[in-house]
Amino acid sequence: MVGSVARLVCWALLVGFWSDARADIRYLPDVSADGLRFVVVEGEFAASDDLSLFTNAVRANQATIVSFNSPGGNVYKAIELGRLIRKLGLSTVQVRGLECASACALAFLGGVSRGAQPGSIGVHKSSFSDDSLSARDAVSAIQELTADVITYIVEMGCDPSLLRLALKYESDDIRYLSGSEMEQFRVTWLADDQPSRAQQAEDMAPDTGIPMPTAKPELSETSPTVPVPKPWPPRSEIVEFVRSVLDSHSRDSPAAIRDVIWAYASEVEYFGKPTRLSSVVADKRAYFDRWPERYYAMRLPTVSVECGKEACEVAGYMDWAVQSRPRNRKASGAATFRYLVANTPSGLRIVLEDSKIVSNYRR
Repeated sequence: MVGSVARLVCWALLVGFWSDARADIRYLPDVSADGLRFVVVEGEFAASDDLSLFTNAVRANQATIVSFNSPGGNVYKAIELGRLIRKLGLSTVQVRGLECASACALAFLGGVSRGAQPGSIGVHKSSFSDDSLSARDAVSAIQELTADVITYIVEMGCDPSLLRLALKYESDDIRYLSGSEMEQFRVTWLADDQPSRAQQAEDMAPDTGIPMPTAKPELSETSPTVPVPKPWPPRSEIVEFVRSVLDSHSRDSPAAIRDVIWAYASEVEYFGKPTRLSSVVADKRAYFDRWPERYYAMRLPTVSVECGKEACEVAGYMDWAVQSRPRNRKASGAATFRYLVANTPSGLRIVLEDSKIVSNYRR
């Protein structure tokens, strides 16, 4: 039954019931011969898109699946649609006969279950074209956008390493993902109660190779996929990870921000408050801009490591010094630090940061 539905849906998409992607976003509902209801999102995402029209189309058609015919467009609107797809409990399916590239790939990740034909999802570096901004403000905006994209990717249960691959390709180029890459980065996945691999093979449409989603996990709009815990590395490696994070804070602001994006989880207990990665980045950026020259050094003999089931706590003392030549200000001293480090499928990530100054000399 699932295989026949997959063949009918994919056949309907491939023969082109709809024209090539247009600039204006449209939501096109349809139903297969077996009664499977779906909506195709067609066109280029724009900041002004009214997503209530998408909700209306889904509800009017009682759709359970979303597909795309879009070259991309506004990243934030695509993320907004992806979160809406997740909130409505919809699955996403993509085939090579239709376009889903750039920002469209982010919207695709919203599916509670996701199936895609190899070569049907394209990624590249996000472009940014606001000539009214200074070079410094433009860099800051790009860093904030990158942090927001990583936060969303993790939120949708996808491996943030996908962004590393995308950043290798300029905005005028497209990198289409292979089937193994989609699985590696968790771009495609089925619900927790998915059938065996043998059953999946039986349910794949022979003309497209797309396994159709078979169930929908109970996920909220903002619930990330919970990964299977990885074995902890040696404690010396965990300490080295935290030391490298402190060292990276001594680098120039763009490099330091880039390291924060890769080292921190999508949500962090940040000085006693649950904080999204994008807000952590904004706070770090403001501090780095205030103090362009920074030095941090961990006092290794003071460092302790306590590991539990879900995270390791790394705590100790550090020496620090900051300077702003334009403001003719300097400060230095010592502080305690405390980090909680989680071991995720993408590697070690900071999930808590706290520190207290114990000595402070300003001049």
